[in-house]
Amino acid sequence: MDNVIFRNIKMENVKTPFVANSFYFCDPDGRTEYVQNRSPLPVDERIPYINRLVFENVDCTDCHAAAAFFIGLPERKINEIVMRNVSVSFAKEPVPFVPAMLCGVDEMAGKGILAENVHTPVLDNVSLSGQSGQPCELYNVDCVKGDVTVCR
Repeated sequence: MDNVIFRNIKMENVKTPFVANSFYFCDPDGRTEYVQNRSPLPVDERIPYINRLVFENVDCTDCHAAAAFFIGLPERKINEIVMRNVSVSFAKEPVPFVPAMLCGVDEMAGKGILAENVHTPVLDNVSLSGQSGQPCELYNVDCVKGDVTVCR
């Protein structure tokens, strides 16, 4: 995938409004060792590639699990995720939920932006309201551009 743009969207009462998941359940049961392996594997034609995703002018209200959940592969990171003019507010009592179809991820409620194995998240005029904990949890991320405004 490259240069996929989501623009001018309003969402209400969603679990996790933004998800990009390279470990998506894609084989017959989605849980084989090959699909769910978190160690770097050789890059071949089976390895997904996400170059650039853009989320622009998006308003999300009454969210539950997390504002965003982005996870690339260790051997092929998601290159760039752009979030521009994005607002996420959480429900007063968010319901715990697993944020993406991925083994080994626990239910969560009210989390901010979670990104793992992403080269460059670009956060331009992103605001979170009502989330618990850190606004961003980043693992194996090379460069973050911009920042997030947090409103309590």
